[in-house]
Amino acid sequence: MTTITFKIPGLSKKFIFKSPRVTSPFYKKKCRLEIAKHLPPTHLALHACLLRKNNKGTLLIGPTQSGKSTMAKLLVDVGYQIIANDFVAVTYKKGQLWASDINYEINNKFLLPISVDYIFTLDPKNKLDISRMTKSEFDKFYTRTLSPIPEKFTKLLIEKPVYHHLFRRHVCLGNRKDPEKWMRSIKYVLSIHLGNRVGIFGLGAIGQGVANLLIDHPGLTELHLYTRDKSKLSSFVLDLKSANPKMTVVGHNTTEEFFANCDIVILCFRDSGSLTSVSGTEERVARLFPHARIVWDISRVIRKCAFSGVFLMVSNPVDILSSALYEFSWLDDSGKKDNNGIFSNQIYGVGLGLDYNRLLVIKTGVKYEVVGPHGDNLQLAKINNGVLVPAIDKELLSSVLDYSKKIRVGCSRTIEGPTHEIQKIISVLISGKGILRASGLYSSDMFLGNIWNIKKLIPEVKFSFNKKLKDTLDSVSIKQTDILYLTEKELLNDVFKRK
Repeated sequence: MTTITFKIPGLSKKFIFKSPRVTSPFYKKKCRLEIAKHLPPTHLALHACLLRKNNKGTLLIGPTQSGKSTMAKLLVDVGYQIIANDFVAVTYKKGQLWASDINYEINNKFLLPISVDYIFTLDPKNKLDISRMTKSEFDKFYTRTLSPIPEKFTKLLIEKPVYHHLFRRHVCLGNRKDPEKWMRSIKYVLSIHLGNRVGIFGLGAIGQGVANLLIDHPGLTELHLYTRDKSKLSSFVLDLKSANPKMTVVGHNTTEEFFANCDIVILCFRDSGSLTSVSGTEERVARLFPHARIVWDISRVIRKCAFSGVFLMVSNPVDILSSALYEFSWLDDSGKKDNNGIFSNQIYGVGLGLDYNRLLVIKTGVKYEVVGPHGDNLQLAKINNGVLVPAIDKELLSSVLDYSKKIRVGCSRTIEGPTHEIQKIISVLISGKGILRASGLYSSDMFLGNIWNIKKLIPEVKFSFNKKLKDTLDSVSIKQTDILYLTEKELLNDVFKRK
């Protein structure tokens, strides 16, 4: 037997262990896990890789087999330097996180702590491409990374002040299908910036109504418009310019030019072509097939121009079409999946916020929420200790679902509610923070209405669901996914026939 000494840059304390003359990686990890339990209150151990580029530190945190080493090697190929490749100690001083390698004294003798600018948690099973975990999710994730340390020890570690700084600054990379996809995710997060150029795709009643609201929006500099009706386009542009000569208003003749000039795109097209052949569907879903054709064509263009902005899906069926745009964007022209699609945080379906507003109109002061699809399968819920649980009020839910029908008794369409909801969402996106009630990725394939806390344009699910509500939403998601796949199959067959 002999002794080995571990040293952490920036920390005077040394950690000495008795060891075999030849130490294995397993024994080294065992020592590091023991160190994790005995660090001072100012320091916290992470199972992570620490990298540096241009004097900026990046942490990749994750449990064993989550992809840390693979991602570190890919980052080295683009100019990063690996500082620590397995265990790291972090501390917080003067408003900055600092990280150091937990390694043998001989390796760390002349090293100093590295400032940390970016923190990525790698969670392959997380359904969202790019997100922030809730506090409870982050706690469970951190506990998994330090396995097999007993939970009674990790509960003490997560009470350290530095842990909360770590949580507030992390970005979670999930839904891993290929390491190259995660590389694209990292590049996206490092360069994330949403401009203030808004595009409106479709100039029907909703499109024109939104344009009228946004023409005086203080956070916007440009409005870009597209419709297949060129006569309407030129006339409406002239009319809109006279409403606010200071706002840049541009009508585009091609979708390529349109998407290249937009940061936020409102998709509010309407096509009265052949309705879907799926039986027993509501009116919103009946328009799926002609609208899915348009979504397919949009996905071809945004792949070519590498669109980095955000879509707001207004056209019905909102949830399925949001899912379709996300799904189609990852398919090449032959229908095969690749890594060139848009991320889940680049699409939000508009509708849930409108349903919530209608709920408040019908029953003021009620402390209910709505989640799920914008349509017949909407779910009423209430908050119980930070968790959404089913709320039983059939009359209230029925009134929310019938709200549009009552409007249409004297009006041809619902316009004011949807357009103001779109304006509200755009204000949140431009500011980069706020609460969104909108459809986002629920499962690996389907978008459903949820409540999101947006921070620096990265979404965080505000509430978790209890088992009963989750089971209900899972069932809805499966049914809508089946409809989407049937439509996708029919659509791709039609596309290839036309080719």
